[in-house]
Amino acid sequence: GPKSGLLMPTYGEEYTKGFFLRDLGYYFTLGDYADLAVRGGIYTLGSWEASAASRYIKRYKYSGSFNMQYSNIKTGEKGEPDYIKQSNFRIQWTHSQDPKANPGSTFSASVNFATSGYSKYSATNLNDILATQTNSSIAYSKNWAGTPFSLSANMSISQNSQNKTISVTLPTLVFNVSRFYPFKRKEKTGKDRWYEKISMQYTGKMTNSVSTTEDKIFSKETLDNMKNGIEHNIPVSASFNLFNYINISPSANYNEKWYFKKVELEWNPVTNSVDTLPAQYGFYRLYNYNFSVSTSTTVYGMYDFTKKRRDRKIQAIRHTITPSIGFSYAPDFGDPKYGYQSSYQSDSTGTFRPYSPYSVNAYGVPSSGRSMSMNFSLSQNLEMKVLSKRDTSGVKKIKLIDELRLSGSYNFLADSMGLSTIPISFRTTLFGNFGINLSATLNLYKLTPDGKLYDKLFLPGRIESTGWSFGYTFKSRQDRTERAINDITSIPPEYMNPFYDPYGNMDPVLRRQYMAQTYYDFSLPWNFGFNYTVNYSISRGNYPPKGYKKNITQTIGFNGSVNLTPKTGVTFQGGYDIKQNKLTTSSVSISRDLHCWQMSFSWIPFGYHRSWSFNIGVKAASLSDLKYDKSQSMYDNMY
Repeated sequence: GPKSGLLMPTYGEEYTKGFFLRDLGYYFTLGDYADLAVRGGIYTLGSWEASAASRYIKRYKYSGSFNMQYSNIKTGEKGEPDYIKQSNFRIQWTHSQDPKANPGSTFSASVNFATSGYSKYSATNLNDILATQTNSSIAYSKNWAGTPFSLSANMSISQNSQNKTISVTLPTLVFNVSRFYPFKRKEKTGKDRWYEKISMQYTGKMTNSVSTTEDKIFSKETLDNMKNGIEHNIPVSASFNLFNYINISPSANYNEKWYFKKVELEWNPVTNSVDTLPAQYGFYRLYNYNFSVSTSTTVYGMYDFTKKRRDRKIQAIRHTITPSIGFSYAPDFGDPKYGYQSSYQSDSTGTFRPYSPYSVNAYGVPSSGRSMSMNFSLSQNLEMKVLSKRDTSGVKKIKLIDELRLSGSYNFLADSMGLSTIPISFRTTLFGNFGINLSATLNLYKLTPDGKLYDKLFLPGRIESTGWSFGYTFKSRQDRTERAINDITSIPPEYMNPFYDPYGNMDPVLRRQYMAQTYYDFSLPWNFGFNYTVNYSISRGNYPPKGYKKNITQTIGFNGSVNLTPKTGVTFQGGYDIKQNKLTTSSVSISRDLHCWQMSFSWIPFGYHRSWSFNIGVKAASLSDLKYDKSQSMYDNMY
C-alpha cells in the first residue's frame, strides 16, 4: 500500500541564482482518499522556494488536485541595475465531479492564479515561462429533468503577467429555457398548422465584472468601476417549406437590459476639461428588437460514367450547391425618444459629441442607426465514386472539394459602397495526408490613382487579402500489431507511477525535453511532416505613391522522428520564417532504450530559450530517484 517517505532532491546550477538543491521534501499519505507532497529548495545566492501538492479522489464522486508554490527571488547585488528581490506565488486547483455522483448538476474548478513575476523569475519549465496569460474558473450547472429549464453559474479570473492586468468576473449567472412551441396542439391530428411551427426560447443573464491591475484589485476605485447588469433575450423563429424545395425561416429577437447605474459627462469651463460626474444609482430599463428572414435550398448535380461502361474506374461525380439569402431590419434606437443616447460638450469651441450614460454597464447599449441589409452565401462541394478492391462494397467515395464558399452582404442604407467585401474559401484533403486551405477577400469597388475606393463596381474584383497553406506527413509502413519495445503498458503494474503527470498534455517534443522519464515509441521507424503558409494583405493609409502597401508573410514548419537503431530514436521540430530570413525556435531530442534504464538528451540550439539537458535513469517509478541529470538552464539567457 501507499507509504509516507522522503522525496529526493535535484541539484544543479543557474547563473543568476547560483547552485541549487531543489524539490527536497516529504510525502504524506492522508488516508485512503488523499495525499500530500511538501517540497522546498534553496539557492546559494539567496533565493529559496517551497511548495505543497495534494491530490484527492473518491470513486464515483469526485477527484481533484491542489498545488501551492511560493518563492523568494534574489538575484544580483543590491544597488546594481540587475538587482531583483521579490516574492511570487502560484495556486492551482482542479476539481471534477463524476457524472454519476449527482445527475442533473455538475461542479468543476480549474484555478491557475499567479503573481505577475512568477512566470519570469520562478517557473521551472518552458510552458510556464511562455505563459503570459493565465485563466481560472469555477463553474456550477443544474438542469431539471423533464423540463426545459437549466441554470449555470461561473466565476473567472484572467491575468496578464506582461502588463500586470487582471480581469475578474464574479459571478455570471445564466438561466435558460430551451426551445419550445407555445402554439403546438397537445393532441395532434393531421399535419402541423403553420403557427404550430413557431418556436421560442428565453435566456436570462446576470454578471458583474471588472478589469484592473494587481495592486488595485481591492481598492475603492475597482469597486466603482465594476460593470454589472441583467439581460433578457427572447428569440422567436419558425421554419416553413415552400414548394418542397425552398426553406424559409423568419425570426424576431427581443432584448431587454436592466441596469442600476449611469454616469454622465459635463464640460467644466473652469478647468477647460470634461468632468465625469458621480454615478447615479437607480433602475434603468433599455430594450431593442430586430427582424430577419432567410431562405435556402440545395441543388444536386451528378454525372454517371457507368451508363456506357460499368467497369470504369471513375463511377460517378456529384456536386452539391447550397445557396442562401437573407434580409434583416432593426430600428434606430439612438433616436432621442428612447433616451439611450446623449451628448456632451467636448471642447471650448462648443463641439458636442455623442455618448451613452449607460455604456459603463455590462451589456452595452442598443446600437444607434437604423439598419437594413441583405446577406448571401454560396457553398459547393464535389465528390467522386471510384472502384476499390479494398472496400467491401467495391466502391469508394472520394471528396475532391470539401468546401468552396463565398459570402457577402449589402447595406441598403449606406450612402455609398453598400456592398461588403467578398470572402472566398476553399478546403480539400487529398490522399488522406495532404491538406490544402485557400482563402481570399475580394473588393468589388474601383480605386482612384491614389488608392482610395469610390462607388463604381469593378469586376471580377480586386484581392484585398489572401492566405493559403498546405501540409503533408510522410511515414514509413509499420506493423501496428507490434507493441513498442519499451511501451509503458509492458511495465509491471507494481512499478507504475501513481502520481499525476503534470506534463500529460504537453507537446510530445517538449515532453521529451523536460520530463525525465520518457517512453519513446520505437515501433515507428520514421515520420516527417511539413506545412507551408503564405499570407498576403493590403494596408490602406498614407502610403505613397499608391495609398496602400502590401504585406506578405511566408513560414515553413517541420517535425519528425527517426529510429537510428531499434532502440535509439531522434525527434525534431522547427520552422523557418522566409520574410525574416531566419529559423524559428527548433529542438532536437535523442532517446536511448537501455532495457530497465533510459537515456535522453534534448537540445534547443538557438533562440531565446536555447538550452540542453541530459538524463539517464531507471524507468521504474519506485526507483525514479536513481538517476543522473545535467543541463544548461534556459534562465541563463534571460539576463
